[in-house]
Amino acid sequence: MIDPTIETALWRLTWKLRRRVPGPHRREIRRDLRRDLQTTAAEVGAQEAVRRLGDLDDLAAAYAEAERGRRPGVDVVGGVVAAIVVYLILVLLSGRRLMSVNNLADRGDFDPWRWTLGAPNGKASLITLAGNVEQDFLLTITVHRLAFVLLPALAFVIGARLWRKIDLPRRPGRRDLIPTH
Repeated sequence: MIDPTIETALWRLTWKLRRRVPGPHRREIRRDLRRDLQTTAAEVGAQEAVRRLGDLDDLAAAYAEAERGRRPGVDVVGGVVAAIVVYLILVLLSGRRLMSVNNLADRGDFDPWRWTLGAPNGKASLITLAGNVEQDFLLTITVHRLAFVLLPALAFVIGARLWRKIDLPRRPGRRDLIPTH
């Protein structure tokens, strides 16, 4: 059964931790404390259980201090959101043509141009920008198939901060090089 006294205390503590403890760890703290408070409340009542918890500012400071030594985790939700946003932007940009305005072809001699993000041979191209005023367009954006896979995947890696999972060996410090027999 949900007790409003316990839930209020938990949400106040969560609010105090919002900038100092990552979201997944805050949810874990809230879940563990809820279970402990409900167990204690069954014995002595919800008011007394929350009172025994102590000052929420002190408790939040203790959790924040414990968090300082922890390695930050991966943010999968952030990665998924970043990948979806990049994918939607690519869908919106794909095949867009910006037509020339006010007859730019009459104002001078313009050469057609083309720029490709990707390999110069065209096999691994991601995005191509092209323009030719004489054919009545200023810019055409072409998003190639590889971009629909590679760019959202890259956005996921950056958004989720996957490099946090890589445990690289540390260079030995000077103390590690001194033998201790």
